[in-house]
Amino acid sequence: MAVYCPKCGAENRDTAKFCQQCAASMKAELICSACGSANSPTAKFCSECATPLRGATPPAGLTGLLPANALLNTRYLIVKRVGKGGMGAVYQAADTRLSSKVWAIKEMSDTALPDPVERQQAREAFQREAQMLATLDHPNLPKVNDFFIESGKLYLVMDYIDGRTLKDVLEASPSPLPEAYVLRWIGQVCDVLDYLHRCTPPIIFRDLKPDNIMVERGNRVKLIDFGVARLFKSGKQRDTESFGTAGYAPPEQYGQGQTDARSDIYALGVTLHELLTRYDPALTPFNLPPARKVNPAVSARVEQAISKATQTLPANRFQHALEMKAALLMPNRPESTLIMPAVAQPQSHLDRTVIMPSAARPQPHLEATVIMPSAARFQSNLETTVVMPSAARPQPAMPQSGQNPTVRPPLSFEPEMIVIPAGEFWMGSDQQQDQNARVGEMPQHRVYLDEYTIGKYSVTQAQYLAFVQATDHRVPEIFLGGPANWDKTQRRPPVGKENHPVVLVDWNDAATYCQWLAQVTGRSYRLPTEAEWEKAARGTDQRLYPWGNVEPDQSRVNFDTHAGGATEVGKHPASASPYGVLDMVGNVWEWVADWYSERYYASSPARNPRGPGSGNYRAARGGAWNQGAINLRVSYRQGNSSNDRNDSIGFRCACGATS
Repeated sequence: MAVYCPKCGAENRDTAKFCQQCAASMKAELICSACGSANSPTAKFCSECATPLRGATPPAGLTGLLPANALLNTRYLIVKRVGKGGMGAVYQAADTRLSSKVWAIKEMSDTALPDPVERQQAREAFQREAQMLATLDHPNLPKVNDFFIESGKLYLVMDYIDGRTLKDVLEASPSPLPEAYVLRWIGQVCDVLDYLHRCTPPIIFRDLKPDNIMVERGNRVKLIDFGVARLFKSGKQRDTESFGTAGYAPPEQYGQGQTDARSDIYALGVTLHELLTRYDPALTPFNLPPARKVNPAVSARVEQAISKATQTLPANRFQHALEMKAALLMPNRPESTLIMPAVAQPQSHLDRTVIMPSAARPQPHLEATVIMPSAARFQSNLETTVVMPSAARPQPAMPQSGQNPTVRPPLSFEPEMIVIPAGEFWMGSDQQQDQNARVGEMPQHRVYLDEYTIGKYSVTQAQYLAFVQATDHRVPEIFLGGPANWDKTQRRPPVGKENHPVVLVDWNDAATYCQWLAQVTGRSYRLPTEAEWEKAARGTDQRLYPWGNVEPDQSRVNFDTHAGGATEVGKHPASASPYGVLDMVGNVWEWVADWYSERYYASSPARNPRGPGSGNYRAARGGAWNQGAINLRVSYRQGNSSNDRNDSIGFRCACGATS
């Protein structure tokens, strides 16, 4: 639990006797009559709510005092204060221009800087950093939407994150957190640090700790609290400790060297150690006890990674975030194992080998109950129960000589497919036609694709259930997955959501499902390429959305958190693309086959492109139920870690040649 210094307002641990910033005593004896907070015996105002303790009036520039329904910048309506620290406050605010949009607004004050020149320099630096933050675009970062100065205070408007900090999660747990779940979070942090460190110039976070990592419903993490607030700390030129927190900050952040990407890696190693051991790193800065000595459940591999990340000398640490991620995550692949060939991007989407459970393993599916959709295929419930002994299970239907393999009727759990004819289409964005065009969507270019088919809908929970029961693959279930989690004991999707798109699946889960479906049907099911996905969504003209250029609304698409989660497939027929494909935008993101590269379009082939030959992220398309309209444009692209699993990402299948 954090407490705040009654003298300078800096955040401290609740066990601290003296403030780590100003060395003032943390002993508090005055109790605020308004909020009940304890304060220093000499305090004139409550350090939490600013209520006068001795009949004085609040000093100018104090943050955190905005009441509910206060209007900022003639646009943002304060809902409530959600946080307060020594250098500012954070509010939840409604947007009066964008209906139902909720923002987080960070409030800062420059009154701690008495020198007018220093104050002006800090304001200019605030505007530069706010503009820089507004250019960042990564799934593990809150998007900065606006910034302004009003009534002597400075405000930063960002995405509102509905979740908890990892510090809160740790404190709510009676024991260290499970390693498997922690590694999923830390893997995502590695991804976003890699993104920040590859910016020009590199962006060093400098204050990585559990308090600054939030986890949303669905287990996606977000880095919060960039260092812009520290621009307004008195003595900032002399106080290198202000760029970090005791115990997490490496030696070089105390004036013993130049900070760089490896400084963040050190803090990430300390954070990982704390989550797995509950050991307070401030007790022994730069000298953490071995993780397995504190918690024997920590694996030897992870302990070694923590040790390397937290070396005193930067040269002895991991040199970049993805190196650390590889050391932590690469050996793990539970249940079905996906073996990739030596060539990073295979020539065929089906030339990967999937090792299924061996015959020697217990086979709970030998007399498996497989739930199939009824003839009324896309109703919200499941009606037909089919018991399939192993001998009766569908086998690949290999065509005889001269036989057309498409003659065989589809099996009951196969997706409904739409034919996309061969021909050219416009891929990407033209900035003159789309003011929201991003760098990764340009240049707009013509692409020729051979004929293929694509799923009319996203793969549903019911369709994925057939795969899980036939292969004993892991079920879609994660820590903090909430209502999207499957029943892990019964190995079934949430009741009533059988016809919703399957979520909580990573890229490998999606690819393995397609390979299994190809194996049992004899058809070349696979994930669509980015180009195939976009053509199916927009057709051959340059429209912005599948239905045309009209802005999205709730009658067409599930977006902007209106529904609070994914809805059943096919619920919005007005979202149909020119080919009749539904739900291409909104509802859930969809994994596609390609590696993701922001600059790929500059060198993309004009015929049947399949993406870069390798990469760090997999592409996802279409936006989701919790995304704004800008992310629903058919040209919008996003790169995700291939092991990312959350309640807003699923997939659909494609079938046909990609030569």
